[in-house]
Amino acid sequence: MDSFDLGRLSGHDFEVLCRDLFEEILDRRIEIFAPGADRGIDLRHMTAAGDVVIQCKHYAGSGRAKLLADMRGKELPKIAKLRPAQYILATSAELTVGAKDTLFADLAPYVLDPGDLYGAEQLTEELRKRPALVQRHLRLWLSSTAILQAVLNQDALIRSEDLGRELDDTAKTFFPTPTFDVARELLERESVCLLAGIPGIGKSTIAKMLARLHLEEGYQVVDVTREIGEIDKLWLPGTRQLFFYDDFLGEIALDHHLAKNEDRRLLRVLRRIRETPGKLLVLTTREYILREAKHRHEILDDGDLEPLTCDVGADGYSVDIRAGILYNHVHFAEIPAAEKQKFAVPSRWRELLGHRNFSPRLVENTLRLASRDGTEEVAATLLLNFENPERVWARVIEQQLDSPAVQLLEVLLTFGQATELGHLYDAWRRYRVVLRQSDDRRLFHDAVKVLDGSMIETLRRFDQTGAEPETSPIVVAFHNPSIRDYLLSRVQSKLVPLDELLGTITDAPRFHHLVSLASLRSQTVLRDALRTRSNELTGMFLREYEATERDSLENDEDDQSEEDSSLANDLDYYLRVAIVIDSPVLAELIADRIDNDTSGWIGDDEPRHLATLAARLSAAELIPAEQRLRLGHKLLDEMIADRWRAEGQLGYLWADLTELADLLTDLKVPGASERLRMIHEDMTEVVHGELRAWQADEPAQRARTARDDDWWDLADVLSFVEPDDLPEGLRSAYVVATTAAEGEISARTPLKTRDLPLTNRPPVHIAEPALEETLRSLLENLE
Repeated sequence: MDSFDLGRLSGHDFEVLCRDLFEEILDRRIEIFAPGADRGIDLRHMTAAGDVVIQCKHYAGSGRAKLLADMRGKELPKIAKLRPAQYILATSAELTVGAKDTLFADLAPYVLDPGDLYGAEQLTEELRKRPALVQRHLRLWLSSTAILQAVLNQDALIRSEDLGRELDDTAKTFFPTPTFDVARELLERESVCLLAGIPGIGKSTIAKMLARLHLEEGYQVVDVTREIGEIDKLWLPGTRQLFFYDDFLGEIALDHHLAKNEDRRLLRVLRRIRETPGKLLVLTTREYILREAKHRHEILDDGDLEPLTCDVGADGYSVDIRAGILYNHVHFAEIPAAEKQKFAVPSRWRELLGHRNFSPRLVENTLRLASRDGTEEVAATLLLNFENPERVWARVIEQQLDSPAVQLLEVLLTFGQATELGHLYDAWRRYRVVLRQSDDRRLFHDAVKVLDGSMIETLRRFDQTGAEPETSPIVVAFHNPSIRDYLLSRVQSKLVPLDELLGTITDAPRFHHLVSLASLRSQTVLRDALRTRSNELTGMFLREYEATERDSLENDEDDQSEEDSSLANDLDYYLRVAIVIDSPVLAELIADRIDNDTSGWIGDDEPRHLATLAARLSAAELIPAEQRLRLGHKLLDEMIADRWRAEGQLGYLWADLTELADLLTDLKVPGASERLRMIHEDMTEVVHGELRAWQADEPAQRARTARDDDWWDLADVLSFVEPDDLPEGLRSAYVVATTAAEGEISARTPLKTRDLPLTNRPPVHIAEPALEETLRSLLENLE
């Protein structure tokens, strides 16, 4: 780091560097201003005696002569207007003694001393005295390639280092399961492994062990946390990388849709990973959220995710595997040897290993808290936690934490994702004020210290401009989802002062998150609390909806190909909001928007979006029944109105009709069955038309089908009908076309067929340690 270069900095980088440098030189806090017309001020410190103004002139490429001319001709009039008590100039141009004398004379009386004129040499000298400051400004000393890799990706690389430390901890307590071997085989074969299962079943543990395994094989493990597009930014050609994306669809439920085109980006990234040697991707999600994603985003349902998915289920935990999991966790737990010995009592371990609620996460959480709190009778406590999984956090929250810490958790629950520490403090402080309790910042920081590492986790969030670690914001999130789940049960049990908590929320995103929580069937108390604020929330959501509608219409005009620019999707979401907060006004707006479609958006929208909206509308009792019925028929008619748009292209036409048939089959609303019959009639007509074409000119049809590679589409079309149901004159054509399709598909199958999905594969035999041997180890080695 002895060599660094001011010329590598942009103008803004240079100003930020100068701010940090002069804060140390002057021992004062200095303001920095956004790029733009600066009136001669880049940096400023205000005092009672007058302002200290620091102007930063990045002239590394322009030279000393231009600097002198600009300072005299352009900057001096600005300085004279400001009349600062002290003026300091910092420039990346080199300043000779003569140049300093000229500037000192030109800028008098505002420059108090020639020493207040810092050229490149003086700045470099000051920087050499401060190596820690230079370390923070990467562009000073990194090559351009290193900058792109270390600055742009600094956030993710720091997260990945944290993940690397987590992998070591996970490896200590990990016990191999058949599911792990299936997942490893899947990752080796497909380069992608999507682990799906219920909360707490061990998805993240398996994912981390896959990452640890490949880390030892020389892969760089990269932690992805925000959106799938991060992978493109972190992609290093020629480097073996495993991308790790935990809970990639979220932890509670989907928002009203994924980020714009996120579904398409996901499939594109999956293809890129699978086509590139040395790149792997491991994802986890809750299985019910994956089902919802497939339902709302047809492209995911059609995206061949099934062969990439490994289901993690409790049935994979045989008694001997449970014994191994328990043994490893107890062995490495920081609890007294006497407590470990209690797990070796046969009556105790039999109860634990055979319990219906056995969960690796409950084992981990119970032992981690016991290690922290010095809990006695840990084995008995674990059994009680199996009996009542919420108890693991109830004891801590209800008996051990003070009110500032509990209220910090309650406030964090209202944020949908990790939030900056400063934002969390502001929300906590408002909550404490409403509760008429002290909002002393020290209480907040003490609460953070108590909770960090056990119930919350803190890390620094970096931007993509190389922000320094010391000035980057700290973000806070729950340590694991079970803590949030317990807090939700506290809300439902009326242990949280909801009126006071809701009264402190001023931003729409947090209310969106609370509406999402309140839409869960179990959250009746939260739902009722939001409904008491229905008028206030209605106004906020109305204003937001109007802005959303304008944006959607503008997006449609700008780019018709953006599939997720969907007013139907937005209307469905806000109708769900109206139902949750019990807002007739908001529901009436949605109904009116459907009823008075002046822009033609309904006919342009995707059938799947219209189907989802029709289902929601049918159940929306806030809207009069007669109006619901009429609008439902309108949506259904629009769904099927453009079904022949791909006529002449067999595959596309059949895909459109099949999609409509599937949507209408699942749609339990008045009129759906009638439209389904219409679609089936259309599909039958497509079959007949295809057969008539084969009957009229078989060679031409063979040539066309071969040219368009439509044999699979033809087979799908023909499979819709039974030969006996066909008009007699088309049956011979059916035999000819079917035989041709089957023959061509058979010839092409080796080129087309992929490995079977794991759900259809024979079970992999895993050599497991004998139960008695594992339990004997448990008995003899716990000490």
